[in-house]
Amino acid sequence: MNNPTHYSLKRAKNAIVLQTLYPRKACGALTSTFAYPKERMMAGFHSIHDEPLFNIPVLVIRCTADAQRNVLLVNKEGQRLLGFSPDSIKGTDSRSYADYIHPDDRDMVVRVVKQSCLESQPYKVQYRLLQGAENALWVCERGQVQLAEDGSPRFVDAIVADILDRKQYEDALLQSETKYRNLAQQLESIFDHLPALIFYKDTENRFIRVNKYIAQAYRKSKQELEGVSLYDLYPEDEARRYFLDDLDVINSGEEKLNIEEPWKTEDGLKWVSTSKIPFIDDTGKIQGVIGISMDITERKRADNLIQELIHRLELERDQARKSALIDGLTGIANRKGFDYTLEREYLRLQRSGASLSLIMIDIDHFKKYNDRYGHVEGDECLRKVALALQDSLIRTPDYLARFGGEEFVVILPDTLSNGAMVVAERLRKVVEALAIPNEDSDTSPYVTISLGVGCTRPRRDESPEHIIQLADAALYNAKDAGRNKVGLAGVDLGSADNQDDKQDGFIKLVWLDSFACGNQTIDDQHQNLFEIANNLLADISNAKHANKQLPDIQSLIAAIRIHFNDEEEILSTLGYPMLEKHKRRHTELLSKATELNSRCERGKLAPAELLGFLTFDVVSEHMLAEDQKFFPFMADHEVAG
Repeated sequence: MNNPTHYSLKRAKNAIVLQTLYPRKACGALTSTFAYPKERMMAGFHSIHDEPLFNIPVLVIRCTADAQRNVLLVNKEGQRLLGFSPDSIKGTDSRSYADYIHPDDRDMVVRVVKQSCLESQPYKVQYRLLQGAENALWVCERGQVQLAEDGSPRFVDAIVADILDRKQYEDALLQSETKYRNLAQQLESIFDHLPALIFYKDTENRFIRVNKYIAQAYRKSKQELEGVSLYDLYPEDEARRYFLDDLDVINSGEEKLNIEEPWKTEDGLKWVSTSKIPFIDDTGKIQGVIGISMDITERKRADNLIQELIHRLELERDQARKSALIDGLTGIANRKGFDYTLEREYLRLQRSGASLSLIMIDIDHFKKYNDRYGHVEGDECLRKVALALQDSLIRTPDYLARFGGEEFVVILPDTLSNGAMVVAERLRKVVEALAIPNEDSDTSPYVTISLGVGCTRPRRDESPEHIIQLADAALYNAKDAGRNKVGLAGVDLGSADNQDDKQDGFIKLVWLDSFACGNQTIDDQHQNLFEIANNLLADISNAKHANKQLPDIQSLIAAIRIHFNDEEEILSTLGYPMLEKHKRRHTELLSKATELNSRCERGKLAPAELLGFLTFDVVSEHMLAEDQKFFPFMADHEVAG
């Protein structure tokens, strides 16, 4: 049987009854009751060492009913607790039990026992029992006053049990409860005073608990909000969106942290950063969500302001960069923009091997214009000329810049000299057509320009200064020839002094030996195409009516078709690996030529479009670029025409 945990004394008619409580794990507590005859109790414990009262592990004591509580009888446990044995108690030698009670507890014990005597009722009292000079033991005394025949208190029978372990446990429990209560109060204070919106919500989208900041935001009391569903506070769609967000946390069991979202309040739109975690009860079941939302409206405004400032700075930076490359007077590119663009194109064309042309432009007798009309009119003249030049450039890659003073420059990437000459002549005529008066000019009564065209195939061992020098030299020649003219300088043009290559101020397409592939048929057809193209160029330069060009356009298309067929047959025989791609390019060119012919027949073809097709698409891009890709292949196969 387990050790007893509880004892009690009760007075019966002819006996003192001792009840002992034993704990049992399997079937609960078991109580043992023993009735001890009064007359034998009166005989004293010292003569009945075999009795249960004498041997039980608690102090059984009989004392006088006065304040001194002199000990009359004590059992064996008294020797351990009080330091004397039952045999030491002899009549009037009784010791005072009150001397063993802690001084701070004596008065309280006396009051309890005295009250029990007055009421003739059992009592229970806890106090400290002294053990030596320094030690004290917590005990629980349960007693019953025994009355004399006249009804006066005779003595007190009591059981005194050691409750030190229980007292320590109770003290620890009390401390723990106090600590928990304090912690709960602190958490409640934090919950209510943390400057954030804190809430508990159940699985039905209802608030379980809220702090005062949420109540303030909704302009309600905390009690009014608790138990309220979001469907009672928001439109259905908005409430459902919040609810679905909660369900993600509830169903997944995973938190959502730092979600920034707008929040509509009666004070207007605010921004909050919300974190949600599952609300789990003591059984581990998810009952809802716990959320905390931090008002980040001011931070968001600051972020937006910063982003706005960054955007503004970027615009200002881009504008500054653009301004750094733009001429303030004319609105076109300045010298810095020209230098940057020319260097970039030079590097690109060094890799591709294509041609680059440059047109240098100078307004004739501009100093005299300024002297005659003043600098204000001179600035306006520069603006008009720049605008006319810009509007006359057809291709996107063509780049106009103010070189300095009254000088302008045009970069023409992937352009041969003949194409550049066409562009230059168009620019000359456009400015002349402005008819800006210049009465002191020695060249014309109107403002005119002189142009110099330089052309080269950029090499890795030459700098952009090379083509600037060519164009500048060509411009000098144009001025030397009387101004209002186009001069030319370049490495792929043959002799500039050969008058047979000139026609009405233009240079013909000149066949060079470097254009030959080594196959006689192909080379003869290429030279024939050059001749047909030059005839068309002559018609354009002489400004003939569109229908006068029809025979030459048709003959060009016929010659191109024959050439393409022959070239494809030769390349097929050789097994040229890029033949299919080459054929597709032939088809595209024929289609474009046919479309141009149709528009020419309807009088809808501009000369500049036909000129661009001949010089750029057919000659520059195809014959002198695409066709040259199969030149090494032919050389390897040593094909004869």
